[in-house]
Amino acid sequence: MDLAITLGTSNTVIMRRGHGIVLNQATTIAYTRDRKGKTRIVAVGDDAKRMIGKAAPEVILCNPVSNGRIVDLDAARLLMREFSKTIGTRRSALFTRISSLTQSELDMFKATAYGAYYHVEFVPATVAAAINAGYSPVDATSCLTVLITDDAVDINVLSFGAIVHGGTINQGVAMMTDTLSASIKKKHNIIISRKNAEDAMTECATLLLNDKTEFIIEGIEPETNIAREIILTGDDCREVLTPIYEKIVKGIKSVLAECSPDILSDIRHGNFLIGGSGAQLRGLPEFIIRELDINPEIIPVNAATLGAGKLLHNPALLKKIITAN
Repeated sequence: MDLAITLGTSNTVIMRRGHGIVLNQATTIAYTRDRKGKTRIVAVGDDAKRMIGKAAPEVILCNPVSNGRIVDLDAARLLMREFSKTIGTRRSALFTRISSLTQSELDMFKATAYGAYYHVEFVPATVAAAINAGYSPVDATSCLTVLITDDAVDINVLSFGAIVHGGTINQGVAMMTDTLSASIKKKHNIIISRKNAEDAMTECATLLLNDKTEFIIEGIEPETNIAREIILTGDDCREVLTPIYEKIVKGIKSVLAECSPDILSDIRHGNFLIGGSGAQLRGLPEFIIRELDINPEIIPVNAATLGAGKLLHNPALLKKIITAN
């Protein structure tokens, strides 16, 4: 296998064997169609994302992935082909995926992938992320991995490289960003752009009490169409995010309730990993300890892609994991 790929709702990350991460771009494509239905690609990735809200009326802007699932197959195939041209290889790719894909949803991913690569395999993102963090699928230690990504929240218990318990909450960081935008509109009567909402999440998102972090954000008053700035605080974000993370904790508790005492013992003794963009906000470890009485290890945003990249160098282990899942 040559490439490890995460095709996510907001970003696509590609790692090439022997080269590290070679692409990290927005999962966005801009294109036009003429009267005969012929498609012309205008831009892809970050260049396409910068066109949102500014493109000409005839330009179609599309994010073909939502909640970890392909929602526009044609656009997804076009985007993946353009990314493969950028990387310069079309031989083989290992894709990460959320654990709860149905067979028809997985078939959509396969159709997207085989449009750009000759040989494709899939690995659960939670398994790949755990491997990147040092989890060994060949020993008897179990592990709980939670990925809070733009797509969804994947909660999986791993044992001998296989997912033995788990569930998915189909609301990830992208939904959190939308919820923050809606809260700002309701509280301050301004409409903010998607980019401003994402920046606010990056700079201000917290679960800490009395977090006085401030972020100036600009929006438009809907009645007058006049621009206005507001100051968003950490406490504002915490009020929005706390109910969402309480739902995540509830999901984790539900998965833990299915586990045997031996598996629970492994998890409570240092085998609890949390990753993804939604795991990087301030106060999350304290929140988890308070709610679950377990100390989590926060792993990198791109842990799943990095773990899949490690599997590129170990075909025997990759085969074992694919067979187990």
